[in-house]
Amino acid sequence: MSRRLKYGNNITVAHGIKFRSKGEANRYCELLLLAMAGEIANIKLQVKRPLIFAGKTVSSFTSDFDYL
Repeated sequence: MSRRLKYGNNITVAHGIKFRSKGEANRYCELLLLAMAGEIANIKLQVKRPLIFAGKTVSSFTSDFDYL
């Protein structure tokens, strides 16, 4: 069962994790394959980072994935 979001994306479940688009779910599957091959490590989802301007935090950015 999928629900259509504001920009036409469909919520998709992959490996028991709910993603906000099919593309995001596909990318996660690609990253898992790369991790199994030893090309990358330490996959993290929805990593929030501060955006700093002139030494002050003005906003934040959430990336879909973070890995080494």
